[in-house]
Amino acid sequence: MRIESKGGARYFVTFTDDYSRWTQTYLIRKKPEVASKFREYKNFVETQLERKIKAVQSDNGKEYCNKEMDKFFRDSGIQRRLTTVYSPQQNGLGERKNRTLVEAARCMLLESGLPASFWGEAIMTANHVRNRCISKSIDGDIPYKRWTGKSPDVSHLQIFGCKAYVLDKSTNRGKFDSKTVEGIFVGYSDYPKGYRVWIPSEQKIRISRDVKFFEEFESNEYEDIISSETLNGRFKLSDVLGNTDPSGRVDIDICGGENSLEETNAPTVNMQEIPLMQDFEEDEITGEIFTPDEEIEKMDDAIKTKRGPGRPRKILTGKVGRPKKQYHTIYNQNLPVVVDRSNIEPTSNEDPRYEEIDFVMAASEIPFSEAIHGADKDEWKDAILSEIKSLVINDTWDVVDKPVHAKVVGCRTVLRNKYAADGTLDRRKARVVAKGFTQRPGIDFHDTFAPVARLSSLRLLVALAARYNLKISQLDVTSAYLNGKIDTEVFMEKPALLQEMLQRIINEEDDHTLVKKARVMLRDLQGENKICRLRKALYGLRQAGRQWNYEIDKTMKRAGLVPTNADPCVYVDKNTRTFVLIYVDDILIISGNQERERQIKDVLSKAFRIKDFGLAKYCLGIQIEQNENEICLSQAGYIREILKRYRMEDCKPVLTPLAVGSKLSELHSEDDNEDTNFPFRELIGALMYVAVGTRPDVSHAVSVLSQFSNCYRKKHCTAAKRVLRYLKGTIDKKLIYRKNQDNLTCYVDADWANCEIDRRSYTGSTFILSGAAFSWESRKQRTVALSSTEAEYMALSDASKEAVFLIGYLKELGFQSLANVVVFNDNQGAGKLTENSVYHARSKHIDVRYHFIRDAVKKHPIKILYLPTEKMIADVLTKALPKENHDRCILGLGLQSDNTSAVT
Repeated sequence: MRIESKGGARYFVTFTDDYSRWTQTYLIRKKPEVASKFREYKNFVETQLERKIKAVQSDNGKEYCNKEMDKFFRDSGIQRRLTTVYSPQQNGLGERKNRTLVEAARCMLLESGLPASFWGEAIMTANHVRNRCISKSIDGDIPYKRWTGKSPDVSHLQIFGCKAYVLDKSTNRGKFDSKTVEGIFVGYSDYPKGYRVWIPSEQKIRISRDVKFFEEFESNEYEDIISSETLNGRFKLSDVLGNTDPSGRVDIDICGGENSLEETNAPTVNMQEIPLMQDFEEDEITGEIFTPDEEIEKMDDAIKTKRGPGRPRKILTGKVGRPKKQYHTIYNQNLPVVVDRSNIEPTSNEDPRYEEIDFVMAASEIPFSEAIHGADKDEWKDAILSEIKSLVINDTWDVVDKPVHAKVVGCRTVLRNKYAADGTLDRRKARVVAKGFTQRPGIDFHDTFAPVARLSSLRLLVALAARYNLKISQLDVTSAYLNGKIDTEVFMEKPALLQEMLQRIINEEDDHTLVKKARVMLRDLQGENKICRLRKALYGLRQAGRQWNYEIDKTMKRAGLVPTNADPCVYVDKNTRTFVLIYVDDILIISGNQERERQIKDVLSKAFRIKDFGLAKYCLGIQIEQNENEICLSQAGYIREILKRYRMEDCKPVLTPLAVGSKLSELHSEDDNEDTNFPFRELIGALMYVAVGTRPDVSHAVSVLSQFSNCYRKKHCTAAKRVLRYLKGTIDKKLIYRKNQDNLTCYVDADWANCEIDRRSYTGSTFILSGAAFSWESRKQRTVALSSTEAEYMALSDASKEAVFLIGYLKELGFQSLANVVVFNDNQGAGKLTENSVYHARSKHIDVRYHFIRDAVKKHPIKILYLPTEKMIADVLTKALPKENHDRCILGLGLQSDNTSAVT
């Protein structure tokens, strides 16, 4: 099928610079036009870049091997390299470039619903975008940046095929005629500068800079606009874009050898021409060609044959046909993105509440351009000023001229809102971060591991503080990572607004040292090709966390504190019963000795700039409430935020997180369709932090639901929302640690063969101290148990490993008297099995690793006791329970409201 582009082209040719990977693309009508396009490209390179092309590589096609081209190369002094027959691997760069552009164009046409005649616009747009994307082949750099020496501005990018309105500037427009013309966005124009918009009413493309875009426009609404172009259905894209299989014919041109642009003083070129019609020679195509629909169908069949019994069909990322397109704006802590969640099969019962879900993290990032041009721009610029001041005063970098062969790491300014414990806006926060993902292992960095404190360590120290009447104070290290010194030479781009902020420092600050440093830096920035040579471990560098950990560890030891082996981020002074927990730049000091606490703060303040918040109230998203004889931990603020995020603030509460008898793993029915409009994975991630933070009562529900992250259906989404409804009704529940003399106790349970998919059992265990749980686990066992006794025995073995760990931990912390554990379980057979090591035919198959508990009971102060099932509080960690049993269990876990009586 012969389908010309809108401009009449039947081919496209690309010229790729080997050093920068910048690609210039031209649409051509006939193959002989390649020669004129190459001359045009050569003139452009020599005029704009003042470089000479040294070599060109191509295949033996007639469009390259002819008298005209031979004479041109001889006269120009350009070396020509020809590939051998049937050796496309000699041109891997060009082959990959061809495949990338063609596949991108295919996806763009399918997604937009535009007819095949727009293939040329799709190819050109795909190339425009790819030139502005990070490329792994050039160590994470950007082709546009290497080609022009400037960072690309991508704020102009729009969704290909979206509805667009062009300002109509025609002089013959009537007074009451529309000022705009409706069209479809199909690409970008460099000459003249503007957007390319197809105007269906005029059957032509307009180029304009005055365009209003509506990216939410649905592709299936184009039917009326472009129906005239599809007489008998849509063209198959395989007939237009051809084969992208590597075994197909590829005409590639690579030149310049292995040297970079700076070394050769010339750009290298990749030239590629792909016929877009089905007029290939017989030897040009090998391998099978699939249409997009056929590919999806084959994927679907493959998945169906591998699916286990009872597990719902895995959700595909492709789609058949062109269903309704829905966009959800999702913000995470790194970058705001737009995710397309199209259904495999369009349904008529889509819930409109999901169409505009804002997934905003607690400290959600604000787009830089939006912040500095919005209503709060002064507040954001003040936050940026504060960050630049920290960087300048810490001597974070030196401004230098860019070395010839330097690998320069990019940077960006991350803007976030910081919230108080009650959810109100606390302050604006700006942070300059390096784009560490572009660093090269072994060159720009070596080791990267850096530990952080465990949440169970935080809860254990809180339990000990309540038991021994210790106070918890909180510190924050300002720009903590800037205190780490890097051990390699790293060059970085200048941060945005650096010169403006330096000028403000000079004009507004009274600190003479800071002003002097700002003057020097501003002076050094004069001129071109100025970059920053880092002296400190800036946020975002791969080694930054490790270098900061090295500095804080050295300071803690200088203060007379010793790190524990159980958790290297927990430091202890046994003589004064003082403990320090460090989670990156958040520091908690737990002590009853005010003088020792003051000494530690003095050492820290001399080494770093710190903020002293006094008694701890909010840390890591957890509220800490210190009262007389008790300390409470809760995540009420975080839960409210999740409810608001998913528009469940006014939902009707339920009494349990998981319905008794719910069959989430059974074979799905016809009316139980995929609910791909609901952000299931994001919700499970949010709930998981609640489950591991302060709410063990939802651990089992989250553990069960997380199994379906890649194959969830409507009932799983409903079950996940049920957890939210439960949290809404129990939002005031807190882990309350009280001053008492109870021993360390553990409750262990297993629900035999609970999972209907693989018949593995669930393990649940929790450790109680000071009246509340501080360590818990709810997970599926690794192997299938052949009896309830075996399942309970495996659960006891896993709990015993945690018990041995905690015994050693408490000894390190100086609490020898607490270093013994009573473990309760509700299966007498499993209890007997831990004491009796005699050979039994019914237990010989149990993995040796689970017999660890026998050795642990003999060597450590661990005692196994039987407890009736009706008193087993770990039940809530293994199964869904009715309200009465559920309430009894969570009360035993220490989860209470302010008006709840303590369990006796």
